[in-house]
Amino acid sequence: MKHFTLPLFFLLTSLTAFAQSGQLSGVITDSADGMGIPGANVYLKETLQGTSTDLDGNYTIQGIAPGTYTLVCSFISYEDQFKEGLLIESGQVTQVDVAMGEQVNLIAGAEVIVKENRATVFAIDRIKSKAAVPMDGISSASIKENGDSDVASAAKRVTGVSVEGGKYVYVRGLSDRYSKTTLNGAEIPGLDPNRNSVQLDLFPSSLIQNMMITKAFTPDLPGSFTGGLINIETKDFPEEFEQNLSISLGYNTQATFNSDFITYEGGNTDWLGFDDGSRSLPSEIQGAKIPGVEDGMGEELTNMSQSFSKVWDYQEKAALPNMAFSYSIGNQKRFEESQRTLGYNAAITYNRSNSYYSNGNTSRYLLTGTTESAE
Repeated sequence: MKHFTLPLFFLLTSLTAFAQSGQLSGVITDSADGMGIPGANVYLKETLQGTSTDLDGNYTIQGIAPGTYTLVCSFISYEDQFKEGLLIESGQVTQVDVAMGEQVNLIAGAEVIVKENRATVFAIDRIKSKAAVPMDGISSASIKENGDSDVASAAKRVTGVSVEGGKYVYVRGLSDRYSKTTLNGAEIPGLDPNRNSVQLDLFPSSLIQNMMITKAFTPDLPGSFTGGLINIETKDFPEEFEQNLSISLGYNTQATFNSDFITYEGGNTDWLGFDDGSRSLPSEIQGAKIPGVEDGMGEELTNMSQSFSKVWDYQEKAALPNMAFSYSIGNQKRFEESQRTLGYNAAITYNRSNSYYSNGNTSRYLLTGTTESAE
C-alpha cells in the first residue's frame, strides 16, 4: 500500500490546486489582416501575471486566482488594448481573443535630413557596384590609414593609376594629357598651360571625402579625356568644431642619413620652397651700368664683384628622413536671425623628400637656333 499512497497524494494535490485557480487563453491578431502577432505582451493589470505570444499569436496564463481582472495587450507600433471585467472562475478556462490596430502618430512640421557617408571603404564599394562603367577610388578613411598628406600620394594606391613627378596622374598607362580632373563634378583648370591635368599635390588629403576615377565614357561626363576622369569630392562642413594633425616620416635607403648627400648653404626660407632674397642680384648691381677695366673704374668693378654671395660650392651633409605634416580645422556656425549657416574647412600641408644617386650622368640641351640650323 505504501507504493500507491504517495503518487495518489500528489495527484490529489495537483487536482486541488487546479480547482482553486483559473486559466486565461486566446489569440492576439492584427486587426488589418487577421494574422497572429508574435511576441506581444499579455498580462493582468491587477496581479501583473502575464506572458508573451508564440509565433502564431497564441497565449496562455495559468494559476489565476478566481476574480475579476483587466487584460492588457501591448506591442511595438500597436495601440495598447484593454479588456476589462474578465471573470476568472476556479477550474475554468476563459477564452479571450484580442485584435490590435496599428498606432499612428502625426508629427506636424517635422523635417528629416539624411546625409550619406561617402568617406568609408564600404561607401566606395557601393558606388563601384552601382556604376555602369569601370570605376575605382579611395576614401578618406583609407587615406588616413596610409598617412598620405595630399591627393597625389593617395592616387598611387588606386589600381591602374600611377603618379609622375609626385603630382601628375597617369591612368591606364596614358599620360596626363589624356586625363581630366574635376572638383565636386566641376572642371578645374591646371596651373601648367602645357598640360591637361591638374597638379594633385595641391589638394590636402584632410579636406577630401573621397576620390573616384572613372575609366570609361558616360553621357554625363566631359568628353575631353581618354585615360580617365578623376573626381575629387571635398568634405562637408563639420557639425561641430574639429581639428586634425597628421605627421609621417619616410626612409629612403639611398638618401636618408647618407653622409655623401649633396646640398649647399642656401637661404633661410629654402625649407618653405621659396627664396628669401639670397639668390637675387645685389643692390649694387640692380639698375647699374657694368663698367669695364679700361674705363679706369677697376675699384668699382671689384666692389660690384664682391657684393655677390660667397657661396659658390656644394657641401656634403647627411640627409634627414622624408617628412610630411598636415593640419586641418573646420567648423560651422548657425545664425538664427537670418537662418543661414556659415561653415569653413582649412588645411595646411608640408612635405619634404630627398633623393640620391651616384655615378650618374645628367645632360641638358637648349636649342638656340632654328631646326634648319640644327640639321
